[in-house]
Amino acid sequence: MVFPIGIDNVKSLNGETLTFRSKKLLNATFDTGGAPTATITSPANFTFETEGKSSPSTLESPKINYIVFATNSAASLANSAGSITSGTNYIAAGELVDVSIGINSGTSLTLTPTRNGNTFTAGTFTAKVYATLNTTVEDKKTKTLVSATVPAAGADIKNAASTLTMSGDTNNTNRLANGQFLIAPFTGTQSLLVSDIFQINSIIEAEDADGTAASTQFSSALLTAAVGNTAHVNNITSRYIFNNGQKDNFLDHGSITLKAGQTKPANTIFVLFDYFEHSETDGFASGESYTNITYEQIPAFISPTTGVRKELRDSIDFRPLKSIGSTGTLPTTFVTIPDADTNMTANVVSYLGRKDKLALTKDRVFSVIEGVSSDEPILP
Repeated sequence: MVFPIGIDNVKSLNGETLTFRSKKLLNATFDTGGAPTATITSPANFTFETEGKSSPSTLESPKINYIVFATNSAASLANSAGSITSGTNYIAAGELVDVSIGINSGTSLTLTPTRNGNTFTAGTFTAKVYATLNTTVEDKKTKTLVSATVPAAGADIKNAASTLTMSGDTNNTNRLANGQFLIAPFTGTQSLLVSDIFQINSIIEAEDADGTAASTQFSSALLTAAVGNTAHVNNITSRYIFNNGQKDNFLDHGSITLKAGQTKPANTIFVLFDYFEHSETDGFASGESYTNITYEQIPAFISPTTGVRKELRDSIDFRPLKSIGSTGTLPTTFVTIPDADTNMTANVVSYLGRKDKLALTKDRVFSVIEGVSSDEPILP
């Protein structure tokens, strides 16, 4: 769900939106007091696929772009021959339902159910509609880099008890949102319960045993000296492998893993990390989405399944975000992703490449000789 744009060093989408075709799962209620019909409305920023037709008209091939299935069994169902309570003309929960679709507008359709070529004169039921839609003004979401809040002392760790005991401690949302995580010594891998982590700031081992005062385990002097200082004996960041949680199809919680051959710490571990906060869980991100970070710092994505590297500044990223916390989940509704058989359209602005030379003068001074920016740069 990460789609390279095909151009390197993308600057922006030129202030314009991305257009593409997508699928959405919509609710429909068939009940009008007579012959059952349902009217569905497209989500904001989307219009229905209408085969190029306009209102008032009927779709010729509704099954291509709309799949309807009943979510409960029909009540009071009838056709011209009478009441229907079972048999091949009955609509039961879980069954696909044929419909004819009338166009009210680009954002409104009316669905009329049919079965074996027959229409109904009465009945009620609910359904889900797997609908094809086109974007109109779909815009990028924002990803803001949130830097870890470094506490002055252990007592300032978010929501930490004055006597810090790991068996009774919880990494709640407030602590995690501040880029802080406490955990008892462990071997193997530990989730950090936050998705789209940019980097580990520091991993600090307490200087006193579990169950003592937080200000004793993580004193002001320790945090001042050890945070950001990998040479400090209590800064144990180098013992761990960091995984930012990026997967091919979604952004999972990041994690740290104790390296093979490394000694498990004796005391409580305090992790400080920087992560990207998303303005919404759905939608897409581009290079312009990133704030509080320089262009050069925008991370790349290396697929854990194929090993292929993709620069996120040069890509359109539709991956949904797993929510924060131990009960974090992915969005329960269909996320916005483009159809596999359609093209995305965008107006892209990119930086031109340039090749420079680094020269050493006779006076032993380095000098940069700049080339000319071009689609196909050459050395000066």
